[in-house]
Amino acid sequence: MILPRYVSRRFTMTFLKVTMIISALIFLVEFVEHLRPYSDRASGLPEIITLTALQIPEALGGVLSIVFLLTSLTLFVSLARSSEMVIVRASGMSVIRLVMIPFGLAILFGIAYIALFHPIVSASKQKYESLKTELTTQAPTPLSISEGGIWLRQVSQSNTSVINAQRASADGSTLFAPVFHLFNANGQIKSRISSQSATLNGNLWYIENARVWNANENQRDIPQDIQSVEAIQIETNLTREQILDGFAPPDTISLWALPGFINQLENSGFAATRHRQYFQTTLATPLMFAAMVFIGAAVTSRHTRFGSVGIMILITVLCGFALYIFRNLASSLGSAGEIPVEVAAWSPPIAAILLVFALLLHLEDG
Repeated sequence: MILPRYVSRRFTMTFLKVTMIISALIFLVEFVEHLRPYSDRASGLPEIITLTALQIPEALGGVLSIVFLLTSLTLFVSLARSSEMVIVRASGMSVIRLVMIPFGLAILFGIAYIALFHPIVSASKQKYESLKTELTTQAPTPLSISEGGIWLRQVSQSNTSVINAQRASADGSTLFAPVFHLFNANGQIKSRISSQSATLNGNLWYIENARVWNANENQRDIPQDIQSVEAIQIETNLTREQILDGFAPPDTISLWALPGFINQLENSGFAATRHRQYFQTTLATPLMFAAMVFIGAAVTSRHTRFGSVGIMILITVLCGFALYIFRNLASSLGSAGEIPVEVAAWSPPIAAILLVFALLLHLEDG
């Protein structure tokens, strides 16, 4: 039990040191990146520091797998250089058994990441986007989804309107069972238009067989009489791309709320492939961390007296980055619907673990 505790403590301390160094580098890069667009503001420095601090959790979460690779590599190279690996082998413990200690820790850290750190990433990302929109005076997203269906807000020269629909077509060009609420410049409702469907063509909504309620003079109540209109057009500034891109990004939604959001998205007629891919990729995070630990430990199969340690370290780092790039490529294919999202999320870390495990078995001589 002494050796597992010792290796666990060394691994944890190394992980914390590497994380602090990477976080400092991320802060410097993000600070310089935000310095240019916001430096001319009167209170620019506090805002830049706030934006940079809010960006750190997301950026760190994106490179945590690399952090585990560097942690594993640093730890096992240190053990090899201090001849502690020789002592471990002499005691009868194989390298495979030794590597399983940080492997298990990586799994536990991955579970802690999903349960504890990921909600912080989502909250900070959401706050970052909100503050960035505030500072750049960008219009907020025109679309939201709830149990009541799809909600759209559009502003044109003639009116402002809020649209509610039960669902939409996959390309965002048609709304089913829409209700248009039209408001005047004072924010008072002018009319309400409902129909079985509405089609977006250019900068106009085309509505057929519409039912129209017009507000009365006091602008408070809508009369009960209904006017039937064969066809009506409503000006809009929305495009199909804005509608499809208007959903909350998956990384701004808590992982626990993501399945419900995916269900609402699919019930509304939209494809939720990007969100399902993100959900599965996040669930596979513990295996990704463990795979990086395995790759980083591969350098320990050869003691420093055998030479070529620098080359082994370079190969290990290249293999880790290759896995990182391969996972991102698989995620892109999964988000595009080219391959199943489960395959895209789980196959890269599982394949890496099996390959490196086979390599360690081949090289193990203890």
